[in-house]
Amino acid sequence: MKLLEDNWDYIKATATAKAVEMARHSGRMSDVEDFTQDVLRYLIERASTYNPKRSQPKTFINMILTYAKKDLLRRMYRMKRRTIIKTVELHQTQAESIIDERSTVLADVAEFISTLQEPARSICRQVVLQGISAGIVARQQGQSKDEILAMIRRAMRPFAASIGIRAAAVDGNDGPEAGDRPADPDPGRGTPPPRVGSSDNPFRR
Repeated sequence: MKLLEDNWDYIKATATAKAVEMARHSGRMSDVEDFTQDVLRYLIERASTYNPKRSQPKTFINMILTYAKKDLLRRMYRMKRRTIIKTVELHQTQAESIIDERSTVLADVAEFISTLQEPARSICRQVVLQGISAGIVARQQGQSKDEILAMIRRAMRPFAASIGIRAAAVDGNDGPEAGDRPADPDPGRGTPPPRVGSSDNPFRR
């Protein structure tokens, strides 16, 4: 097309300038060449609409390339927003899934505890579900903290085994429980496993 042939040097220089502006706006300076091709394609597709009676060639070229820059940036930001929204929605869905899973596990724990005999039922409900310290429950029951923890471990062992959690040791035949070992002199070497309920809750997930 004559418009393009007669003004190619101006077109190329203006397209490069618009591409640099796009790169600065988007923070993608490494994509200047791609942006240049994009705005050039934009002009080529609309070159047939040029009317020499209405404007000078350079005026038309500059107008189209300026519009190309704005339109392409708009599309780019629109796509970026859609990507962000989809990412947020995905994270929300994942979070809701985790919450639902935890709620299901908690409901299963509560249901299992309801089948226990007293006093194990009340003690497990207080320590495992309500997060009350085993030490406080021990004082209420007139027993030692170790006795309360042993009772909870014994009572919760079938449930722990049913969902694949290693049952806590309750006597010498089972080997030492990780929580019963002496404290690590260098706590920075490892992170203790997460617990459900109080800090001395023996029912570990």
